[in-house]
Amino acid sequence: MWGLSRGFEVYDDATDVTAGASHSPSLLERRGDPTVDRVLAWLNLHSDRPFFLWVHLYDPHSPYHPPEPYRSRYAGHPYDGEIAFDDVQVGRLFAGLRRLRLYDSALIVVAGDHGESLGEHDEAEHGFFIYNATLRISLIMKLPGSTPRKGVVNDPVGLLDVAPTIAEVCGISPESTQTFQGHSLFRLVDHQGRGLSPAVYAESYYSRNSFGWHELRALITLQFKYIDAPRAELCALKDDPEELHNLAPACSGLAAALRETLDALAGRFVNARAAESSRRLDSETLEKLRSLGYLGYQAPLASGYSRLARADPKDKIGVFNQLLPCGQPLKP
Repeated sequence: MWGLSRGFEVYDDATDVTAGASHSPSLLERRGDPTVDRVLAWLNLHSDRPFFLWVHLYDPHSPYHPPEPYRSRYAGHPYDGEIAFDDVQVGRLFAGLRRLRLYDSALIVVAGDHGESLGEHDEAEHGFFIYNATLRISLIMKLPGSTPRKGVVNDPVGLLDVAPTIAEVCGISPESTQTFQGHSLFRLVDHQGRGLSPAVYAESYYSRNSFGWHELRALITLQFKYIDAPRAELCALKDDPEELHNLAPACSGLAAALRETLDALAGRFVNARAAESSRRLDSETLEKLRSLGYLGYQAPLASGYSRLARADPKDKIGVFNQLLPCGQPLKP
């Protein structure tokens, strides 16, 4: 229903609807070990030809219930336990690739889609705010070849950059990828910190689309992060990685310049977002979303961004936490 199956010859998201989600379909998930079991079974049958394989390990999502021995080993920190469990599953996948003599020749990309706030800025999970706790994620690439190539890129990059990077490694022609909005990361490996990395854009329209509050948009550079909100925020990332000190009131000129850059960058995505927002969801899709917990209340979908007097999400996090199943945010 999310369209993630497009382009795949095989798409396997089979789950047991009777296991753990009978009273709350939004909690439905498949644990990482059966997912990797299915991946290894597929690899055993298709290892004789080139392939593109995407493996999604979903375990580190609430509610956090890692299996033993990770539940006992990480008592009091169940989120860490679920990550440790999935780390073992990734190891099983790598071992399978080595057994099939595919590991050395494979391009492997390990990426998170988001982090969890776990109480930072009073956000329990993810999606409401756009602070580093949820936006800064792991991105690790193992290139083809038996000789390791080592390098760390500290410049801000986005998941939009992953596809063009894969395309470059695979020798796909630039003409075939000219519609990509990201950029290959290879030009940054030897030249990081020299202004080659464009500013990264981030947004969350969750608060606006669901409650009619203000959306959040951010511009991230090597030095600063600017968040556009009714009370704008500006943070110096090197000195304040937890984004606790808002410099916008004292540095209004810099904040205004970053907002102009943000508006220009966001303009690249407005047309696509407006077209998507204009589509009316059919009743079946709405019911699926509702069953997964995504449609408690739904305000009219946003198109573009607004300077209207909407509530600042920072002022509504307490209200939002009352709407969560647990009723209150997690403590860090």
